[in-house]
Amino acid sequence: MKSNKHYLRRIRLEQKVSVPCDSFDSFLVFGRIPLLISLCIFSYSSCLNGDFVFDDTEAIVRNPVIQRNDRFFDILTSDFWGKPIRSTYSHKSYRPITSLTFV
Repeated sequence: MKSNKHYLRRIRLEQKVSVPCDSFDSFLVFGRIPLLISLCIFSYSSCLNGDFVFDDTEAIVRNPVIQRNDRFFDILTSDFWGKPIRSTYSHKSYRPITSLTFV
């Protein structure tokens, strides 16, 4: 009895997995990706020509690690403001990927 239930459950799982995907389903999946990318680019396109705001001048213009972009390792060992992360003067705000986008 137990093996019969296991066999029926296995058949049901195989039937669910083996359903072929038609072209309309693939369009719904792959057609949405370019649409989402286009919407993201469009929604952020107005900020590309904007001025610096808030702390952008400190984080980008006055940050020695960002301005001296020949030393990649310094970005990975510095805080967001350009101070060495182990320094007592460091803010301990570690954001290397954000800093890399400023280079």
